[in-house]
Amino acid sequence: MIIVQIHRDGAMDEIEVEEVTDSSLQALSKSQGEGHIRPLYEWTYGSSLVSCFGWYDGEAGFENKHELPPSGHSKFLEEDSSTILLFGDIFLCLSEQNKDKDKEDFDISMCGEFYHKILGGFDECDSLDSEEEDGQKQLPMTEDGDVIDEVDYVDDVDDVVDVDDADYVDDADDVEDTGETIESEEEEEEEAVETEDEDDNSEEEYDLNYEETVLEEDDYLYENEVDV
Repeated sequence: MIIVQIHRDGAMDEIEVEEVTDSSLQALSKSQGEGHIRPLYEWTYGSSLVSCFGWYDGEAGFENKHELPPSGHSKFLEEDSSTILLFGDIFLCLSEQNKDKDKEDFDISMCGEFYHKILGGFDECDSLDSEEEDGQKQLPMTEDGDVIDEVDYVDDVDDVVDVDDADYVDDADDVEDTGETIESEEEEEEEAVETEDEDDNSEEEYDLNYEETVLEEDDYLYENEVDV
């Protein structure tokens, strides 16, 4: 007989057992809560019953992440099956409502059908199993929960790269323009200095020429006076 074992992390396994008893399930469990495993809830599923075995008490860190379907019937638990916090491994099995008949196989596929009927369309078992076995890729999504097409996603990335490149080019142009401006200012300063030097040289040459002219006039006057 096949039953479903749900581990603490939500992963599911199909295991084969000869019979379903508290002691046999406790021996198969890899993680346990406080005390002994017990039958916790039952759900009517057609002419059959789906039974849940597990622990409703345990230490922090041993909580089971799986969420059971609602409205399970319990002989001693008052909390609804969809909100109760369980510990260690959980086991789900199928049996006829006639207690005299043997329990039937209950694999992950049947678990999915059971959740689909109880939850009205959402298959907790199938969703967890498909993620475990297929390793489905998580696609990027918008804030509204819509899946972004991979082609559009790549285009958006390219757009971001293009914008960055454009900004980089603009910044580079600004740097080049700044460099050219600085060089132009330096050249103007050098030209101004050269112009000042030329003006100074012109003034010195003018002074020398003026002195020579004065000396020549003085010599001329002196020679004329002597002659007289």
